[in-house]
Amino acid sequence: MVTRMYTIYDVLAEESGPVFQAVNDEVAYRQFQTQLQTIPNIREDDFKLICVGEYDNVKCETQQVIPVTIDQDLIDQIKLEKDQKKDRLRKNRYTDVYRQQHGPVPRNEEIRESKDE
Repeated sequence: MVTRMYTIYDVLAEESGPVFQAVNDEVAYRQFQTQLQTIPNIREDDFKLICVGEYDNVKCETQQVIPVTIDQDLIDQIKLEKDQKKDRLRKNRYTDVYRQQHGPVPRNEEIRESKDE
């Protein structure tokens, strides 16, 4: 299984902490948030979560990636893309069922024409 490797970069100290693994950016960001909450009076802006590579535990190989800062905007974008993909899959499933039961799905123009009649 391939996991991603992350580190937390301290902006004020100008250095990063130890590397840790997570299955995806959302899980890593949750771990990052949880860790920051354990420190009283911390400013989240003083720290960055950075993805530094991938690790394949079957092949025992690492792959470096261009370091990417994982922030709330990126997590929101990932969630939006996942939701859109789920919607497309749900729509495709509905369309497939409709076709099985009724034949071809009418186009928008055909629907408008039938409402006008």
